Amino acid sequence: PASRLPSTSVASSFHPAPTGCCVVLTRKGTPPFSCRHPIHNFRQLLPYQTWCKQHSWAFGNAYVISDDVRDISAGDSIDLLLPTVISGYRDIVELKRPDREVLLYDGDHRNFYFSADVSRALGQVHRYLDVLHEVAANGLRDHPEIVAYHPRAIVVIGRSQGWSAEKLKALHGLNSRLSGMTVMTYDQLLGQGERLIEVLSPNQPSDGQNEPPCQDDEPLF
Repeated sequence: PASRLPSTSVASSFHPAPTGCCVVLTRKGTPPFSCRHPIHNFRQLLPYQTWCKQHSWAFGNAYVISDDVRDISAGDSIDLLLPTVISGYRDIVELKRPDREVLLYDGDHRNFYFSADVSRALGQVHRYLDVLHEVAANGLRDHPEIVAYHPRAIVVIGRSQGWSAEKLKALHGLNSRLSGMTVMTYDQLLGQGERLIEVLSPNQPSDGQNEPPCQDDEPLF
């Protein structure tokens, strides 16, 4: 759940590539990940959409592997459809650029608020949720195995590295006021994935210190 998202101290760096379509990740102050580490590819020059699709488990143990289907209706194509473990009903993930602002501060009223990019994304997924609920209540027309009933949505956008505790708290508070939608940053997604690995593989090294490095596993900084 959003209230248990790890702090940004877990993750370190998302760098949009010059084209704006890729990210490179590495932990701050730790050696590079080993080849066998499930988060290792986060450091590679992969489109963030590709990584999220290949590693949808990072969104939490409430979900299983994502569907290949993206078109839910004519003109409506979503980034990820995630089946829930318990019911199998589908939820939506919308991936926005990691270099976008998430929260802005209103000095007059002394509060944080969602940026225009986040607001547009929420409006977009609101439509997707309405459409998916309508067209997939009994299964999509060409994919009857894909069923959605009161689906939820996760919007992944921006960075939260270096955020203050007050700003992180503000994001949690704003999320708690949303209905059926959650906003999280790419740093939080990485942190959530790392925590999940630590819980499920407590005896496995998590930082690569005890594993032989890859031949091409060179520090990025």
